[in-house]
Amino acid sequence: ILVPLLMWSPFSFQVDQWWSQQVAAWSLDASVADWLMIAWLRDVLVAVFFSLAWRKQVSDPWTEDARWCRRVVVVTFLLGLFRTSLLNWDVTDARKMFIPTISWGALISLVMLLVSQLYVRAYAQKAAATEALNAPEEAEAEAEHSQYSSALTFLQTVRVLRPYFWPTSGRPSEVLMNRIRALTTWLCVVLSKVSNIISPIFLARATNALASALTTRSLEVTPEIWWPLVEYAALVFVSKALKEAQSLVYIRVQQAASIEIADNTFAHLHSLSLDWHLRKKMGQTVRSMDRGIQAAQQTMQYVVLYLIPTLVEALAVALIFVFHFKNLQLAVFVLLNLIAYMYATIKVTLWRKKFRTATTKHDNDLHDRLTDSLVNYETVKYFTAEDYERREYRSLVASYQKTSMATQASLSFLNILQQLIVNFTLCGGMILATLRVLQTNGNLGDFVAVNTYIINVFTPLNFLGTIYNMVVNAIVDMKNFGQLLAEKSEVQDVPNAPALKLQMSPDVPMVAFEQVCFHYSKQPLGRAIKDVNFRIPPGGSLA
Repeated sequence: ILVPLLMWSPFSFQVDQWWSQQVAAWSLDASVADWLMIAWLRDVLVAVFFSLAWRKQVSDPWTEDARWCRRVVVVTFLLGLFRTSLLNWDVTDARKMFIPTISWGALISLVMLLVSQLYVRAYAQKAAATEALNAPEEAEAEAEHSQYSSALTFLQTVRVLRPYFWPTSGRPSEVLMNRIRALTTWLCVVLSKVSNIISPIFLARATNALASALTTRSLEVTPEIWWPLVEYAALVFVSKALKEAQSLVYIRVQQAASIEIADNTFAHLHSLSLDWHLRKKMGQTVRSMDRGIQAAQQTMQYVVLYLIPTLVEALAVALIFVFHFKNLQLAVFVLLNLIAYMYATIKVTLWRKKFRTATTKHDNDLHDRLTDSLVNYETVKYFTAEDYERREYRSLVASYQKTSMATQASLSFLNILQQLIVNFTLCGGMILATLRVLQTNGNLGDFVAVNTYIINVFTPLNFLGTIYNMVVNAIVDMKNFGQLLAEKSEVQDVPNAPALKLQMSPDVPMVAFEQVCFHYSKQPLGRAIKDVNFRIPPGGSLA
């Protein structure tokens, strides 16, 4: 209802004038009449999903439909963002015609996105509360047997990773060298990305010089041609070399950080009370410690040192498209396709997980069956069960091969989908770059540089699915590790407690308990220590 009013307001609500300028003479760069259809389509889809949710006769009907509403709003918002980049702001009364529709349309989309997100979270919490209410005994038993009572906050978890940024343990010389290595690592990351970002510009200069030589029919390879090519090759080499140097320099920092975190965790475990150690699950504690240290290392290696610099590089390339090549449409187009690439990769990776899980399960069943049959060879012979064992083993092999082929087929589907998005982006980006060169009588080098930039942006994301799986596993392991580190000893010294003075004197007892009462927080009072009194003189003993 609001969108037509916003569109008609710049024309003083004269619909015939709006129709003649925005509909009859519609164009991508001078009209926003198609926004009306996009907004109505969004609202219709949202209404359809909510009506479908309302008709469902299940306990939690709205969660998935609210997610679909959120997806519709996000897609239309991104579509509107790309549509905005295609507008020509140099036409007459451009700001008067475009700004009301764009500003209010973006505001409405953001509000709808926020409302749909609140619906998703509310119904997810409702589902969790309903599940806990339907199974109170299991929830209470799980809480009773859980050995962790608290968890680390986000900032506290970041502090756990501090040794990877700024090592503090070891001899002073080792600490100094590790800190220098940590700073050198970040210097290598920055210089590697900067070299990779600016290198296509020199390739563009060489292309422009070559085009000029072709125009003048020159047969000489001038310095204007070969020198930018040398600079381009040198910057590409520096980028790759610094990336390898980063890995080499950071090895010692990783070792020192792992030692420091393991040492702090080990000391923390020994600082916990006897009651906690009596209740702990040894296997879970050891796994939480080992996996937590490994998760911290993977978080630094794949998220902080790989994924975040890659995303920053993509943002820097978009800024270069805007300010250096003066092509806002190209920047928005590449960023939107980058978002689509990451979303598709993550979704397909989550879908592939069920095939990988089934493959692992069938592989375990296959080897268990083979081992069991060979170990019980005599029993198989006693009952002449060779044919039965053979059929069972063949069935398991067939199941394993089926899920293994599904895993490989899903991987091929992911690769095809990724290449489809990358090549679509490459094709669309080349077309937008060509339009810009033709409209502004630009240089051929810009066309070549855009091609290189797009390839450089997408190349590091080839392993995004694998990185996502590692990050998800690392988050789970870091959560358990954080719960272990968040445990506090129930027996602690009071603040500013004086140091124990051990002075040997025959008149003063070495140890004296006077009306001592003590019990753990989860220990029944009937089993607690009450009013204990005894004295042990120096050199004496008590049993």
